[in-house]
Amino acid sequence: MMSPIGNLKTSNRSGFTLIEILLVVLILAIVVSVALPKFQGTLSQLQARTAAQNIYELALFAKERAILETTFFKLKYDPTENKVRLLKKNDKGKYTRYESRLGKPIQIKPPFTLRWTNSAKEILFTPNGESDKVEIHLNQNSQRLYTVIIGKPLGRITLKDAP
Repeated sequence: MMSPIGNLKTSNRSGFTLIEILLVVLILAIVVSVALPKFQGTLSQLQARTAAQNIYELALFAKERAILETTFFKLKYDPTENKVRLLKKNDKGKYTRYESRLGKPIQIKPPFTLRWTNSAKEILFTPNGESDKVEIHLNQNSQRLYTVIIGKPLGRITLKDAP
């Protein structure tokens, strides 16, 4: 049977047109471009907090090991490798690397840097639980983010957010 208008066929095709797809892609691109900087800032904050927390925990571990093993331990910063290492005093009086599951070196990755309040960039932990008084500042682009405070009284160790 012929339609009154002529030989027109009605189409039952379903789907999206190219314009509709491009519009959705454009909207998604705008949403991502607005949200991405927020996520990058959050990731950077998380990385900074993790690095500071790792230094804090390594200092606690060094203090505990010094007491338990009744020997001297050191945390030493190596600026060439940008690592904080745990060292143990051996029978010959020399400090050697002490690595265990909890005593692994901590790599400080860019854009973060460490600033120590002592020029030796090391902290001595004694068998009686005391330590040198040192502050370690975790910075990003010269802005202080976190501070690990180690020292008096009795080798107390604290982690503080930047003021």
